[in-house]
Amino acid sequence: MSERVRRMARDPRRSCLVQAPAGSGKTELLTQRILALLAVVDEPEEILALTFTRKAASEMRTRVIEALATPEPDAGASAHRRETWQLARAAMRRSEARGWHLLDHPSRLRLMTLDSLSYALARQLPLLSGLGAMPVPSEHVGALYRQAAEEALDQAMKDFPDIAECVLLHQDHQTTAVIGLLSDMLGKREQWLQKVAGHVRNMPALRKMLEEHLAIIMAERLRHCDELIPAAVRERLPALIAYA
Repeated sequence: MSERVRRMARDPRRSCLVQAPAGSGKTELLTQRILALLAVVDEPEEILALTFTRKAASEMRTRVIEALATPEPDAGASAHRRETWQLARAAMRRSEARGWHLLDHPSRLRLMTLDSLSYALARQLPLLSGLGAMPVPSEHVGALYRQAAEEALDQAMKDFPDIAECVLLHQDHQTTAVIGLLSDMLGKREQWLQKVAGHVRNMPALRKMLEEHLAIIMAERLRHCDELIPAAVRERLPALIAYA
């Protein structure tokens, strides 16, 4: 990631989508952006950073607090580390001027999971949420995913019997297997929901995309199998397949 791109991405006046491989410094870049925002906002609660897991949210909070508490690096420090320190100094000056005391009250940093944000919004609007008693987030949701999958399949069999029949046929009419697959998909919805939603009004395009990705997966698996088969055995395969 070039320095020009990094400067653009951490500029609070810009909105950016950063896509980079593991180990390229995305977490450090996000830390720098939060520090840059802390230097200009009126209150730290105005900044919201969302993650999928509590572990990631905790790591992000730790990174920001450590940056705020880090003393000036020595002359041999990397340019990125010195930039982070400079941004942290500006944020600390803002904290002192506004009386935030961030090092004493790190909970004012709203670095949380999507579930935590949803829970906080529902707690602030108990009537509009229509939930009655406040729900409690659960980390053991396998049974709920399975229940949702069962209800979805049941509804599909009523409203779209042809499609449901086609799905069941692919699993030799093993309803339990289909429910298991749907349940597993719900647990990984962040990986596919956005792509599916983008094609919801164009089912042929969605089918084409899914078939193309499936073909890539199948080709990769076949290539891997081909590499595992010794050349001498490969020569005998056509006769064995014909016999089978």
